[in-house]
Amino acid sequence: MPELDLSDLEGIDMTNPEPLAPSLGRTLAAAKLISVMTWPDDETARNQFMATLAALAPSKMSPLPLTDLQGPISRAIAEAIVQPFINEAGGNATLANAPGVDALNKAVEKAWPKWRWVGQILQYIVAIEQTQQGTGSVHKAVFLIEKNSKLLNKKGQQLSIRTRIMDAWREYKSVSHLCSAILHLTDAEVYLRNSEDEFKDERIDSWFPFKGGLHVTLAHARDFQLFATTFVPHGQKKPLLEPATLWCLPEEGMFPLPAGREYRPLILSDDDREKLAEYCAPQAY
Repeated sequence: MPELDLSDLEGIDMTNPEPLAPSLGRTLAAAKLISVMTWPDDETARNQFMATLAALAPSKMSPLPLTDLQGPISRAIAEAIVQPFINEAGGNATLANAPGVDALNKAVEKAWPKWRWVGQILQYIVAIEQTQQGTGSVHKAVFLIEKNSKLLNKKGQQLSIRTRIMDAWREYKSVSHLCSAILHLTDAEVYLRNSEDEFKDERIDSWFPFKGGLHVTLAHARDFQLFATTFVPHGQKKPLLEPATLWCLPEEGMFPLPAGREYRPLILSDDDREKLAEYCAPQAY
């Protein structure tokens, strides 16, 4: 996988949420992030998404609620970059062949639940390792996610979702570090512990990781990336995820975290520990 392109963020103070011209760079970077997460293996779909977003920028009819652009200055900036940005995404032919705003929105919305599962897998592996509950693994994480699921079948029984979770992992593991970071910022139980949190109302907005919290998202994703590419599961010779299989964040240029925004890892509950005691490894991967 190529390295994530974050060049739109160059020269921007990411900790400053002023919603004027610098917001355009954040919006473009966030849009690229969403396109990679939604279509990690489909360059055509990514380009169609970016071209559509660029074409709608002057009218502020973004296909996603990402932009904070305001006023005639921001509009002029948006108009100035539209055609070059469409060209970068493949030109007018890419835009003409794009499925439309509604279809793009639906694709992103459909990906959200899968991002959550994939993010939970990596978070659980980190938690198992840090709490010394044996060796973390994808199967143990999936086991806990399924055990904690509230999805029921028509008879009111817990629905078996292991296959669906594993399918999501295979589809999105190349962006699992991003999924984990976003899950961390959108999980109210984790991030709203402090009632004095100045961003607590905004964090309830699921788009916060791509807007005011983008620098936090990228910083945490870099931490998850480092773990996933260095942690070697029991019985294996290679890391959980090899860098060549990930949409990696650049080695340099990560953004400083404001005080109090450090990563607070998932803590296994007593219930989770009891469930892990019941875990039996599957016979075949």
